[in-house]
Amino acid sequence: RASQHVRVKIMFPMVTSIVEIGEILDIYEKVKVEIEDGGIKPKYEPELGVMIEVPSAALMAKEFLTHFDFASIGTNDLIQYTLAVDRGNRAVSGLYSPYEPAVLKLIAITAEAGRVTGKEVNVCGEMASNPLLASLLVGFGIRVLSMEPRSILKTKSSIISMDVAKAESVAKKVLEKAPPLEVEEFLKGAFG
Repeated sequence: RASQHVRVKIMFPMVTSIVEIGEILDIYEKVKVEIEDGGIKPKYEPELGVMIEVPSAALMAKEFLTHFDFASIGTNDLIQYTLAVDRGNRAVSGLYSPYEPAVLKLIAITAEAGRVTGKEVNVCGEMASNPLLASLLVGFGIRVLSMEPRSILKTKSSIISMDVAKAESVAKKVLEKAPPLEVEEFLKGAFG
């Protein structure tokens, strides 16, 4: 309904498989027909997006993006589901790490899917708020970061002053690192 007045983006969360995409798009088309039959015509066709929050979605990002206009990597959930760690559980929360190589590889795969398909891939979550990790995300090819307002100035100043070619080189090298602590130290040396 809002698309009759302004440009709208609709994003579908927690999608895990191609089968779900078919179901989502079928529901979307039915709702769209209902609304149009009610006399509401969109001025702009809504852009449709998908959240990449689980490993299966990241591994299938290229295929997912053939059905959507954009994707957003939800890093908080991606880390949690990749590492099987509930960050709210004190007994295991210490295992939750954005520097974990498996997580970084899934993000790199998703960013590459965006490049190959020509679709925007953005990031939302705490990783975008960390200037060190935001620089790495830019190196992976991410150009849109969503974060809490209090983090914008610090992250923005870090990104504005960076050399994108260097960030891309660092991103390739970081994927060869293993323990999360080694990854973090490498990034501090590269961007710190």
